[in-house]
Amino acid sequence: MRKVRVAERALAERHGLSSQANFAQQAAFTAMSSMGEMGAVLEFMRQSFSCPTPDALAQAVFQALAQYGLNGLLELEEGGRPLCYSSQGVCSALEGSILGHTRSLQRIFQFHDRLAINYPRFTLLVLNLPLDDPDRIGRLRDHLAILAEAGEARMAAMVSERRRLAQAEGIGHAVTELTHALAEVDLRQGENRMRALEATN
Repeated sequence: MRKVRVAERALAERHGLSSQANFAQQAAFTAMSSMGEMGAVLEFMRQSFSCPTPDALAQAVFQALAQYGLNGLLELEEGGRPLCYSSQGVCSALEGSILGHTRSLQRIFQFHDRLAINYPRFTLLVLNLPLDDPDRIGRLRDHLAILAEAGEARMAAMVSERRRLAQAEGIGHAVTELTHALAEVDLRQGENRMRALEATN
């Protein structure tokens, strides 16, 4: 009986170690998957810094979505006008209307396999979340929220850059006009001096 009890304890310990090993292996696989998925976000952030236009930014967004096997719609707001994009090509009027409705939702909103992420200048609607993998959906929500925040920051930077360029152009025009005005004043003063000299002679 003592040998049987020892064997039972050894078997229970072995089962416990096996369970712990399986849990550790699953945690390691999840961490590796998350790191690989985060790589797509980091690559998007790197690319977004050099995107000069909303069109280029939209292309970078859809490249990141493709790495996750996702499709979606995107609306970028520039100068008060919405710009609509689709990962499938040209954004239709219906898709534009859907994006307009999406902007009225919460910051992050999920309905079945749809995920909407809203910022003032950046609205992303993902159309095909993998419902068969809840853990992956949770990770994707986190990654896509970071991606959307980075996209919003890039849009804000573009608006600021264009405002600065417009101000610089305005200052340049003002300087040119002022230079012409001063030249005209110098010319008139020269003419007046000549007339004054002629009058005194």
